[in-house]
Amino acid sequence: MSFSPERFAHLFDKKKVGYFADRLFNQLGHYSYGWKKDTPLHVEKNFSLKNWNPEGLFRHLSAKFVVFGSDNVLILLDEEYQHRARAIIDEANHYYNGSLKVHGIFLTHSGEPAPDPRFVSLSYQNLTRELDKLMDLRKSS
Repeated sequence: MSFSPERFAHLFDKKKVGYFADRLFNQLGHYSYGWKKDTPLHVEKNFSLKNWNPEGLFRHLSAKFVVFGSDNVLILLDEEYQHRARAIIDEANHYYNGSLKVHGIFLTHSGEPAPDPRFVSLSYQNLTRELDKLMDLRKSS
């Protein structure tokens, strides 16, 4: 299974899915230490690190999927990015310097440990389970 940021981005678009976007953002974020309840404001697919540091050593790298909120930044990577995870989260932390809390989720096939401890490891199956929980809540409201 591959992580498709194009498809996933729609789930954080309030114009398309309403309050579901907030719930998903916070549902995924709660896995991370220090998460503040938040609202997704902007989503970037294949986000270029040169946006954070145009002169930086890692400006040529990109992050698969980044969701920006008013208090949090959630970076989602998959196994393709295992060798870049540390550089990506370092650049984000350097850029925001505490103004926003940076969180990371590392998606794997069977929940293997993330290459950097600042990322929470999550299997595709667990991600699907979280989406199912939110869909059940949406149906009952």
